[in-house]
Amino acid sequence: MTLSPGTPPGWHSDPSGAPMLRWWDGAAWTNHVTAMPGATSPVPSSPASDDPFARPAAYNLGYAPGGSSGYPMPVQTGTNGLAIASLICGLVGLLCCLPAIAGAICGAIALNQLGRPENQETGRGVAIAGLVISSLGIVANLAFFFIVLGR
Repeated sequence: MTLSPGTPPGWHSDPSGAPMLRWWDGAAWTNHVTAMPGATSPVPSSPASDDPFARPAAYNLGYAPGGSSGYPMPVQTGTNGLAIASLICGLVGLLCCLPAIAGAICGAIALNQLGRPENQETGRGVAIAGLVISSLGIVANLAFFFIVLGR
């Protein structure tokens, strides 16, 4: 298959007829290859792991390289632990002040971690809820102590 230089860059069937996709950079074929969708055997990829063309986003199904059999392993994602800790400390912090302070700190750190592009964890809403509830717990506890000490 020969593409004209006006064809936009993208993944296309390999011009040699091999059952794989090859990257067309808009002017020429590159050495970047990947498996066809639904292929039963992995196709070795020649580019380095830091190469953005190693796996096209359209065919990345949540797998990361590293399986001992040569097949990709699923990427494990979950809820950020600090986000969960923030929510729990915030709820307990409604009764006493120290867990609420810890919850606010955990929530701020969790939001920082979840904002990083390489982080694939979930839990942004949990972290925000924990941070808000912790802040309310701090304010409520401080108000309570000022009222009690003000008498």
